[in-house]
Amino acid sequence: MSEKLIVDTRVTVETPEGVDFQFMIAGPGKRGMSFLIDTILKLGVIVVCLLLVTTLAGISGEISGIGVGIFLVTWFAMSWLYGSCFEAFWNGQTPGKRSQNLRVVRTNGTPIGWFEAFGRNLLLVADGMPVLGPLALNTVGLLSMAATRRMQRLGDLVFDTMVIDEA
Repeated sequence: MSEKLIVDTRVTVETPEGVDFQFMIAGPGKRGMSFLIDTILKLGVIVVCLLLVTTLAGISGEISGIGVGIFLVTWFAMSWLYGSCFEAFWNGQTPGKRSQNLRVVRTNGTPIGWFEAFGRNLLLVADGMPVLGPLALNTVGLLSMAATRRMQRLGDLVFDTMVIDEA
């Protein structure tokens, strides 16, 4: 008789009042799709900013320091603040996560705050480090997710969060 290995992505959290909540952990497929959607949105904002700066430069004849500054601030905001701000103010969701019905919560099931949102997004850099060649395909993050019961990447482990599937 052969036994089938069943992957259970449910996590039960017990509150101090003795009430149990069950959460479905989001897998790498849905998380990857939400990451792709967020990346496309960030690149779209950066491209629009670049087009505005170059259009203004075309009118005046040269790119001013202000135009370059605006572009660099936009690039910085999209790279470092996009995920943090959306997750902090949209109750653990970015537009990509919202489209996939995903949400970031603490491992005890409570909503995340600004500190957790900023910290876990700061560690995306470590998750994206290439291990298996020159391409940064979030190898460290995927290995970390495969090694933990709650499919947590490094940012989730350090800041005690998990991504749940609300669908």
